[in-house]
Amino acid sequence: MPKQKKQIPDWWIIAGLAMLSLILGMAGFYQYSHGEHSLLDLLYLSLQLFTLESGGVQGPLPVTLETARWLAPFTGVFAAIKGVLSLIHRQGKSLLRLRNIRDHAIVCGAGQGGVHIARELVKNGMSVVVIDNNPPDVSPYKPGPDIVQVTGNVQDPAVLQRAKVHTARYLFATTERDVDNIGIVHEAHRIVDTPEREKDCCVLDCYAHVSDHRTRALFYTHPLFSDSGKRFNAQVFSLFDRGARLLFETCAPDRYRAIRGKDDPPVSIMIFGFSPLAKSLVLHVARIGHYANGRKAVIALIDEQAARQTAALSLSAPALEQLVDIRPHDLPIDSLSAAHLQEIIASPPDVIYICAESDIQAFTLARRLVSLPGYEDIPIVAALLQTDALTELLYADRQAQPGNVELFPLLGNTGDMEQIIGEQQDEAAKIIHELYREDQFGQGETVESNASLAPWENLPEGMKDSNRGQADHLPIKFRAIGLSLDDVLNAAQAPKFTPEQIHTLADMEHRRWMADKRLAGWRPTTGEKDSKRKLTPLLVDFDSLPDAEKRKDERAAALHSLRLVENLKLRSVQPHAPGREPASR
Repeated sequence: MPKQKKQIPDWWIIAGLAMLSLILGMAGFYQYSHGEHSLLDLLYLSLQLFTLESGGVQGPLPVTLETARWLAPFTGVFAAIKGVLSLIHRQGKSLLRLRNIRDHAIVCGAGQGGVHIARELVKNGMSVVVIDNNPPDVSPYKPGPDIVQVTGNVQDPAVLQRAKVHTARYLFATTERDVDNIGIVHEAHRIVDTPEREKDCCVLDCYAHVSDHRTRALFYTHPLFSDSGKRFNAQVFSLFDRGARLLFETCAPDRYRAIRGKDDPPVSIMIFGFSPLAKSLVLHVARIGHYANGRKAVIALIDEQAARQTAALSLSAPALEQLVDIRPHDLPIDSLSAAHLQEIIASPPDVIYICAESDIQAFTLARRLVSLPGYEDIPIVAALLQTDALTELLYADRQAQPGNVELFPLLGNTGDMEQIIGEQQDEAAKIIHELYREDQFGQGETVESNASLAPWENLPEGMKDSNRGQADHLPIKFRAIGLSLDDVLNAAQAPKFTPEQIHTLADMEHRRWMADKRLAGWRPTTGEKDSKRKLTPLLVDFDSLPDAEKRKDERAAALHSLRLVENLKLRSVQPHAPGREPASR
């Protein structure tokens, strides 16, 4: 079969004609002026030929100049027509593809998270419409059979309508600004919450990426996100929160050093960089970092503005300092001297997490740390935000990393559709909620009398978070009594707890529960519980609880742990993400 000749793209032809026009023009003006113009003047006059400004010369003209003054404007007009036709062609193809599209996904924003989510949606067989301010030629999205790009302001109702939001199945707002993402969902709600939506297609599920935990907390109960309808459902999510949960379980401090009793020293964590992931990690440690030793976790934060960032985080979460011991170090992680690094690990931590703003920064720092005396035995976890073009190449070479370095790709672990849409990460939390509903219904409670008994899909995000915290804490509690949750799930028989183990489980769960309440703004009282004012008499140490309350908590700790394990077995669910098991120290 004869080879087909490669066609020369039209833009190369236009570039060639433009270059030829310049050369002929410069040669022509040189001949016309008998060499009186400088090289820059010749170039300037030749460029003006394209705009018909320098071609009106008098007298006999050299053939080169005569050719150039016709060829240059012709080339300019040809390029303009070609550009307009290309734009019309692209827009026409997009309009044709959008004309009858339905049950598709819309991704708003050209951030790395949006690009990753768009690719994951395509892998799952969905048609995707992306909205990006950048024109297609410079957009990070790669249009193809399953991706259509709409160029424009992501919050413009007309742009959302062009993307056929009224027939879409999903909408992901993933710009770099939380306020924009919430605004996108608000505009989508205004468009689709009409009678026409009911006949168009099923409910539109919207996901607004909100990095700031304060903003998320404010909108958890806002009607836009808490009231589901026949045509619209919305929720806030954070890839950083999901990443912090998986990171802290997969590479948890007590996986490297067992913590079994009151005499064990406090957990010691070091975090380099104060990115949004680092903030989520600190809050997650405060929420579930409660161990058998009963001591606050110590967190050393190294960042150029660590003290200011820590103060701001503590201001937004006033209970934070009661739950963890944060020690900021105002040092730029890009230019840390060996002396500074040696001083920082005067007391070696159980684990180091690198949460830099760039992946190159994280790789470089990890390699530098392992080369210094004292760091070679400390587990180092480099969290990769996957925002650098070279990340994939470097991650592919992860087997060449030193044995004490673990790489954690954020988007790879938290950005797939099972994690976001399917809420795979929340399976254990869902079981906990189902067991709670079963118990409360058995005691005569109803959804009308207790809003926390709503089905999971209708549960406010704040209540979902409480269940998530309990699920995330289960592996920590099991490790505290010498059990691996993986081994328990794979065992033929359920474990039998000793009285001492039951007391440890109940004590740890009570402290986790108190942390969750304190972070939610609850305060202790000597009077009765007051949900409206967020007051409860149970915010005391476990041993200070009334005996009846302690016995109830101990029974619940043992029974609920076993029931949860049994349900996890039946559903073959692992409450943490798969990954390389961290090496023991």
